[in-house]
Amino acid sequence: GAGTSNSVNGTCSSIVSGENNDVSGNYSSINSGKSNKILSNSNYCFLGAGISNNIINSTESVICGGSQSTNSNSNQCFIGGGYNNKMLSSGNSDILSGMSNTISNASLCSIRTGQNNKILTAQYDSIGGGEHNRISSSTYSIIGGGLSNSITNNNKSVIVGGEHHLISSNHGFIGSGQSCTVAAAYGVIINGKENEINGSYSFIGDGCGNTVNGNFSSIVTGINNTINSENCFIGAGKNNTNSGEDNFIGAGTSNSVNGTCSSIVSGENNDVSGNYST
Repeated sequence: GAGTSNSVNGTCSSIVSGENNDVSGNYSSINSGKSNKILSNSNYCFLGAGISNNIINSTESVICGGSQSTNSNSNQCFIGGGYNNKMLSSGNSDILSGMSNTISNASLCSIRTGQNNKILTAQYDSIGGGEHNRISSSTYSIIGGGLSNSITNNNKSVIVGGEHHLISSNHGFIGSGQSCTVAAAYGVIINGKENEINGSYSFIGDGCGNTVNGNFSSIVTGINNTINSENCFIGAGKNNTNSGEDNFIGAGTSNSVNGTCSSIVSGENNDVSGNYST
């Protein structure tokens, strides 16, 4: 249509305007911008505007704008804008905006915005925003935002926000906080710092340095509390340890229950090693 130093070498393709744009693919179009390229073997593609964006070996894919973004070896993929975003060997996926976000070897995945977020070898996953968040080898999982959160090798897990969290099991959930880990199926951490779940169907509400190693167990809050067995509960407190099955610690400091079906309601430095005892 107009512009300077534009080149069309494909079939049934067009450049409306701009400078140093190149369309070598078939049935494709560049609307405007500078140094944008739709290269050969890219068919039915569209590049709206921006600077130095590239569509390579892709089909029915779109880059609307921005600069230095790439859509390579992908089908029916979309980059809305931003800077240096990359869609690589993927299908039916989108990056709406942001900087240096990447979707690779994925299908039906989405990054809405943010910086340096990555979805790798995945299906049906989404990152809403934030920085340095990563979903890899997972399906149906979501990171809402935050910093340096990771979901890996699992299905149907969610990190809402926070920073430096890790979920490496199926159906895990972390709400917020810092440096929390869910490494067992159906584990839930609502908030807190350096809390960790290694038992399935277990829960930590809040606090710092709490650890659940048993299945079907819960720590509501507190500091450095530990559960090592199944069906156990610690309500609150500090440095409490529950190592027998079906046990209860309500609160307190440095209490220990090692029996079965036993409890400590509260206090300090109490120890129950017998069964069915309080």
